Amino acid sequence: DQVEAVMTGLVLKHATQSLNPQTVSIYYKVIFAHFIKIVSNTNLSLVPEDQVEAVMTGLVLKHATLWNIVQCTKTKNFRKFFSVAIKFGHNFLDYFVRQILPFVSKYFIPFQTLSLQVISSIQRSTRQLQALCA
Repeated sequence: DQVEAVMTGLVLKHATQSLNPQTVSIYYKVIFAHFIKIVSNTNLSLVPEDQVEAVMTGLVLKHATLWNIVQCTKTKNFRKFFSVAIKFGHNFLDYFVRQILPFVSKYFIPFQTLSLQVISSIQRSTRQLQALCA
């Protein structure tokens, strides 16, 4: 799950530079939708205590993937990616507020460093999405 999310972001980052300009926007949409599906299938309320650290590390990796996906809006095909980034970015942020933030808050004290990494890793992407909306 974590590896798949990271690979999704890396593949997209390189594919936007090499794919046909007419099909790259469709590819971007499919990749972003796939990433949201991977992330939203994670049920954080069922995580056993002994797996919290691994899940937190996975969240940091997934947020790094989101950053790679959102960064594609800075390419020459900006207009094609704009609406997709806003639509799917909204879905991710909704999941973040409803699932990830309560999970991180619950384990903040015992896993302070990882908790801060989760929050700071999402901050870069939300900043970029905010700039797109402005």
